[in-house]
Amino acid sequence: MFHRLVPGVLLQGGAYSSTWQLKAGGERIPNEGENGVSNSKWTLAMSHGSDPHAASTEFFINLGDNSDFDHGAGNPGTYYCVFGEVSEG
Repeated sequence: MFHRLVPGVLLQGGAYSSTWQLKAGGERIPNEGENGVSNSKWTLAMSHGSDPHAASTEFFINLGDNSDFDHGAGNPGTYYCVFGEVSEG
């Protein structure tokens, strides 16, 4: 279920079930955003709260080039790890 849209920036999902029930967070995933892959248009990245090493269920699709979400963009602790890209549809 997608629950957040920021036009031209991102489309976020993964936190809620199809009946709008908040999903229980799973094991926390360490942030690997230092991998050199940029948050460019049509890439997928893990979302997290204030702790960059606490991603679990949420992800977002970059709808624009969001290099300010990258590691080293001047926002320590707020970078997001890209783990895939939209290839079709």
